[in-house]
Amino acid sequence: MRASTVYLRKTQHRTSFVKKFLALHEEKLLGASRILLKPNIVSYEEYPTTTHPEVLRSCLEFLHELFGKCESEVPEIVVADGPAPDAGDSQKILKEHPLREVCDEFGVPLVDLLRSRMRKVRGKTMSFRIAEQAFTFDFIISLPVLKAHKVATLTGALKNQFGFFSRRDRVLFHMKIGKRRLKDIHRGIAEINTVVRPKIFIVDAVRTLTKANERRHGGVVMDLGYMLAGTHPVALDTVGFSLLKKVMKELEGMNAEDVPHIKCSAELLGMPKAEIVEL
Repeated sequence: MRASTVYLRKTQHRTSFVKKFLALHEEKLLGASRILLKPNIVSYEEYPTTTHPEVLRSCLEFLHELFGKCESEVPEIVVADGPAPDAGDSQKILKEHPLREVCDEFGVPLVDLLRSRMRKVRGKTMSFRIAEQAFTFDFIISLPVLKAHKVATLTGALKNQFGFFSRRDRVLFHMKIGKRRLKDIHRGIAEINTVVRPKIFIVDAVRTLTKANERRHGGVVMDLGYMLAGTHPVALDTVGFSLLKKVMKELEGMNAEDVPHIKCSAELLGMPKAEIVEL
């Protein structure tokens, strides 16, 4: 399989990285009719549990400037995610969330995927329901935060698509009977990535969480100091895994392929060699 470019920068400055990366995709963005930005909104918690407001603001500023200087029709732009079912009322979370203020700044709606119309999809080995927006937007920009996860080991480019699943499926992926989950979460993460295919990913690893992906579940905030971006989620999470190893002793002796959902995803999407380019 051909190598996939992963743009990487050791930095504390998100805005310049985001805009330089988006500039590489100007032509494709100009050809889009509906653009969806998918942040990582797990709960009411602020960054690094959720996408940093600066990342979302930088994206919306770039799009506003890009379409403001061209004569083509301005596409519909939406920000959307569905918080974790155990975090509380999703509409209340989104109404009071820090990213809501950024959306309001640019007059862009913040859509609750958990309240959206769902479509049933048959994957390779399982059926599931996902939000209709996965099919009605022709350009998805994924904005995950790289961090630890108690069940999936890490959450990054691949797992950010988990927010498109219906509430029922998300519960089934986490629910256990004895030691067995009702639905295989690792396979589920891999299979949704064969259906929901963001065009680009911008991964924030300036700060991260170890132990868990939220403070309320025991996540510990650590400085990591990187931004990375690209088009292939497996390549991005392979690089992301190597970054997390810098601050997570529990990952010592492991390779990215030892993470079940990365292994499953590599089987379905391929595992290209990550060609790292300093942006």
